[in-house]
This record gives sequence, structure tokens and C-alpha cells, in this order.
Amino acid sequence: MAFLSSGAQNAYMPYPNFGAINYWDRNGDASYHSLQTLLKTKYKRSQFTAAYTWSHSISDVQLDNSSGGAGAQNYLDYSRPWLDRGNSPINRPHIFVANGTYFAPEMNGSSAFVKNAVGGWELSAITTAASGNSHTVYQNGISENTSLLNAASNGLQSAIGTGYNEPMRPLLTGASCTAGRKAAQLYNPDAFTMVGYVIVTIPSNIEPRGFCPGPHQINTDFSIDKNWKLTERVHMQFRMDFFDLFNHPNFRGDSVQGYTSAQNVNCGPVDENGLYSPCSPINNVISRQTPTSNFGLSTATVNRAGREMQYTLKFIF
Repeated sequence: MAFLSSGAQNAYMPYPNFGAINYWDRNGDASYHSLQTLLKTKYKRSQFTAAYTWSHSISDVQLDNSSGGAGAQNYLDYSRPWLDRGNSPINRPHIFVANGTYFAPEMNGSSAFVKNAVGGWELSAITTAASGNSHTVYQNGISENTSLLNAASNGLQSAIGTGYNEPMRPLLTGASCTAGRKAAQLYNPDAFTMVGYVIVTIPSNIEPRGFCPGPHQINTDFSIDKNWKLTERVHMQFRMDFFDLFNHPNFRGDSVQGYTSAQNVNCGPVDENGLYSPCSPINNVISRQTPTSNFGLSTATVNRAGREMQYTLKFIF
């Protein structure tokens, strides 16, 4: 058998931009549906435009990662891809954008003072409101609380037994992911649990992909202009721009504290000393967990967060 050099091997790679492909198949499935609306109106020189989109993106593969890594985009079970079917990470159900411009009367025919003081004003605004991208909570690996064990343990790494840690997801408790959402606290820790998880199984109440809606993104920019006609060809404009007019904080859904819902777990019943037997194929029901501190808390806001003001004086000729 002849072996090719690394350079010769690259010629046979269908996707040479990837250093390695761990798994390659064409069985991924995704769908996108949307309703798009547009309203435009104009009155004299003033105008208003509004657009709204409702959409739903569903997939059983991750659509926002092209790295080819064996991470959270892998299937729980390659033979059952429907176990990973849910809201895709690019799912953003509601997007609303509106903008308008109002030109105040120029007050032609009035006195010079009224025309210069009252006429020539221009108001503009644009506002955007959008749902956050769907987010999945993962249980990135799992370990036992060894301080509560009554015997030595071989170590617990994965609850599902597929060989991958990242695709593992916790169980749902029935509580809403966004219950109690306030400021930077995006996700509800009480919505997830590892208690009741039967190790080396994929329970029916495992969290589906895209279970949590990400943080809303809301922003309004506003400007006010005053125009003067100095001569037939020369105009002067004083402009005030307000970015993020209402100073609304927009938190980042990809900077959430606590990637895993539980720090550590124990299995089975507790004995008279308050200790647990090590998790094993016969003691495989998780009965206790230590929650992750600050779980669901965002640690960052989007760029240019906070109100900004800009003043401009322009001469137009």
C-alpha cells in the first residue's frame, strides 16, 4: 500500500479549509418559515416606515458554527437525530423596525424671527426591537461530589454514555426558562435539574434544543436638526443625535455565567451518615445536585451600550 504525503492528501480533501472533520454526513435537517409585513406612509415631506417579521427556524443541527469541532453541535445519538430537533440557534421569532422623519413647517411668509426660530426643524427616529436568539443550556460534563461519597469512585464524566460531554442537556422541571428574568439575570436556574437523571439514558424530559429565548434587543436612535438658509446656495444645519435614547441595556446571550446547570451530583439514596454510594451502572439515578452559582447571569452587554449624544454644525453649499 502506498502512503501519500500530507500535501498530496490535501488534494483529496473536499473541504481543505478544515484541519480535521470528525464526522461528516448529509442527514442534517432545517426549516425556516416567516411572515413579513411592511407599512409605508408619507404626508407632504414627512414619512414613516415600519417592518415586522415573525419567523421560526427549526433544525436538528447547529446552524451558526462551521468550525467542524466535536462540540455542542454533535448529536446525542447519531442514529436518532430527532432527539436534537428544536429551535435553532439563529431562531429570532420577532423583529420590528420603524423609522420616521418629520419636517416642521418652514414658516415661509412669517417674520424673519419666527421663520428662523420656529421654522426649519427636522425630527428623525429609528427604533429596533427583536427577540433574542434561542439558547440551549448544556451540562458540560458531570462529576460527583466526592466529599459526600461513602466509598471510592471511578469518576463520572458523562450522563448519556455517547463519549461526548457537551451535547448533554439537563432535565426540565416544568418551570419557565425566563421566569424571574430581570436585568442581567436571563435564565431561571429552577427550570433545570439533573436530579432524576438516569445515567446512560436519554430521558424523555431532557431539555430540547433552543429551549430558552435569549435576551431582547431594543434600541432607539433619535436626531433633531435645525436648518437655516443663509443664502440661495449656502445652508447651515445644527444637529443633535441621540444614540440609545432611552439608555436601554442590551445583555449578551453568549456571555451567560454558568455554562452548566449543576456543579456536581450524587446518585442513589443517602445513608445514615448523610453519604452516598458512588454512581455506577446499578446506582445510576442522580438524586442530589449542587447548583452552579450565578447560573443564567449575563456578564456583558452589547457594544456601545448606554446613551450617547453627538452635536454637529454643518455648512452646506
